[in-house]
Amino acid sequence: MAIETPLELLLPVLGQVLPAFLGAAALVAALLLGPRLVRCLRQAAYERTLEAETVRLELLVPAGREPDPDAAIELIRALHPRHRRGVGGFGGFAVGWPSVELRLLWREGLLRWQIDCPRQLEPAVSVALGAACPGIDLEEVPPDDRPATASAGASLVASEAWALHAVGSLDGRAVPRLARLLAALSWPVEVRLSLYLRALPPEAWRRVVEPETSGPSVAALVGTAIVDALLSRTSADHEPSERRVSAAEREALKRKRQGVVGFATRATLEVAGADVSIAKAVLWRLVSFSDVLGDGRQGIAWRVTGRPATGGSAMHFADWEVAQLWSLPDEAVDRTGVRRRRPLSGSAPPAPATDSARLVIGHGARGPVALSTDSLARHLAVFGATGSGKSTLLLTLVDELMRSPLGGTVIDPHGDLADDILSRVPPSARDRVHVLRLADRDHPRGFNFLERRSPDEAQLVTSEFVDMLEDLWPRFCGPKMQHYLRHGLLTLLRQREPQTILELVRLLTDDRFRDTYTRDLTDPMLAAFWRNEWPAPRERERDASIKAVLNKLGAFVAYDSIRSVVGQGLSTIRPRVLMDAGGILVVDLSRVGGDNASLFGAMLISRYYIDAVGRQGTPRASRRPHLLVVDEAQRFDTRGLGRIEVEGRKFGLILALASQSLAGLGERLRSTILTNTASLVLLAPGAEDVRSVGRLFAPLQPERLSDLARFEFVLRTPGPDGTPTVYGGRVVPPEPGDPAVAEEVTKASDARDARTFEDVRAEVHRRAGGDVAAGQEVKPLIRDGVFSARGDEP
Repeated sequence: MAIETPLELLLPVLGQVLPAFLGAAALVAALLLGPRLVRCLRQAAYERTLEAETVRLELLVPAGREPDPDAAIELIRALHPRHRRGVGGFGGFAVGWPSVELRLLWREGLLRWQIDCPRQLEPAVSVALGAACPGIDLEEVPPDDRPATASAGASLVASEAWALHAVGSLDGRAVPRLARLLAALSWPVEVRLSLYLRALPPEAWRRVVEPETSGPSVAALVGTAIVDALLSRTSADHEPSERRVSAAEREALKRKRQGVVGFATRATLEVAGADVSIAKAVLWRLVSFSDVLGDGRQGIAWRVTGRPATGGSAMHFADWEVAQLWSLPDEAVDRTGVRRRRPLSGSAPPAPATDSARLVIGHGARGPVALSTDSLARHLAVFGATGSGKSTLLLTLVDELMRSPLGGTVIDPHGDLADDILSRVPPSARDRVHVLRLADRDHPRGFNFLERRSPDEAQLVTSEFVDMLEDLWPRFCGPKMQHYLRHGLLTLLRQREPQTILELVRLLTDDRFRDTYTRDLTDPMLAAFWRNEWPAPRERERDASIKAVLNKLGAFVAYDSIRSVVGQGLSTIRPRVLMDAGGILVVDLSRVGGDNASLFGAMLISRYYIDAVGRQGTPRASRRPHLLVVDEAQRFDTRGLGRIEVEGRKFGLILALASQSLAGLGERLRSTILTNTASLVLLAPGAEDVRSVGRLFAPLQPERLSDLARFEFVLRTPGPDGTPTVYGGRVVPPEPGDPAVAEEVTKASDARDARTFEDVRAEVHRRAGGDVAAGQEVKPLIRDGVFSARGDEP
């Protein structure tokens, strides 16, 4: 008879017991792990839903704030929602604990405090900040981090139950230490300190701060009970056993329990804008800022790697421990010498009481910063150094203009602003946008400064042209030359047919041509001038005043592209038509030379003044507002520009000029701007501008104006009661443009505004004194005393 082994004796028992045991184990696993798995799935759904709703808030804290460690603790406590939050996605399944990122950003010599949080937490953050730090501003900024080339991740040296050291010295806290280290950097790098906070549920936080007693887990209790029942044995009692805790550990736990709420925290330092070796060297210098939080046993260790941060282990911190690593800016930080963003002044300008349009120029801490057409009617001046955001502000202004019923003209000496504008023309505005590129030889527009809507305009056109040349070239345009020019223009404009600058040059240089204009003069004053005052040929050769201006005008019309524009007798681009119809004109003056761009731009500006004055016979209510935007205004510093400042409002012509500095303008225009411009904008002003206009931006101190960061501006404009009020904000660039849109808009303008190259070449050739081939002459049409190239009304 075979003897059965113990295993053979055990197999029948296992066959009867094992299915029940596995079933019970599966039931226990489902009971224990099921709720946790569901919570994890709901948390993941919640985070995916909020990922698209995260908002970045920048904190602007006033200067001179007294150190208050409790303020940061109160703020961080407010970031803990105390209970799970839900969102509407996933059929109500998305429920979880929100995550928040506290950031310190060092960029371009400026230290910024930022918070990334779900938009549903934004009201709580705003309220908590207002209570913790009166006078603080919150500004929503776009995420614009540069790719990191190296990073450092933090971890605790000892058990998380052992609290960090609480620093008593205000100047010795972690953030002021980091500020001093950043200020001492010699590399132009971007540095980011990020604390990723996940709110701990109350029960999880209790397990962190109450580890003294320990007993078997629920899973162990249930598992033991099942095994005891299967083996028919009595279950043992499991009383919690008290773990021995040293006096030092007890003191550390006591400090840990001072926290009201807890967070699972990941801390990273990242460096961008440098190669890996330099970035790692920077990180090794910076990580010592947290050494002050160590107490001999606990501390923060950093692991430096040559790649972007990818996560890391979470550290369980009390609210006050988080505040040790990230505190609000105060006097202790300011004493380190670092520059930081501070609040500007005032809330966003209020909406106008009338139905006037509002054009947004930027965003402030409390909403968009916009100017109403009522305010703009008294003109706008923008001053900002190169790279300060001045052109971006103009782009934003014009982008808003194109989406409104207003008309406008942009004069751009460089061409970049013109390209940016044309690539962003909305579909609703494309049929009213006109393009004039002065260097475009193949599609010449017509712009004749000397064109008249009526014979009475001859004197005004003459006066503006002479004043313009004197303003542009005061050294070369003395009283004698002005006298010659004035009589030459008045003689030229006695003709009924259109006259151009080409005829003016010939009138002053060609005796035979001049004789055809002076032979039958009926004005005795003009006839006497040519008979008695005009110099003889030899005297003209020695007259420097004549030669200087003729050299300027001759160089101007020597360019084929320019001659094709100003040599047409009939304009296809007419400021009066654009103003009355609400058209938008984009003028690109690049690639023709500095003097030529200045002369043409000044001519166009003066022509806008002439045509605005021509609206005198139009009822005031019918004078459609038109915004004339002039970039690099110092290049067109003429009396025409000043006259628009003084008189343009009456005729519906609004001026928005921009320059690198107020000091760069002539004294006459500078005085006119300060007297007549209601809205002034400063971006990164120079010391001279701060001295000259800083008093206008009170209560802001001059030091605050000097500290304006890139894209940060201050605006002085009439407030709700009409009193000048100061507002602050940041320029936010519009959405990226589309070059295909610019090409489409330009082609449409070519078809509308350009004559055929052959016709223009024939007319210009004739006006410049060349022979005219048969059938090539362009015969202008005249209707009611007004000249029109196509026979239509202007």
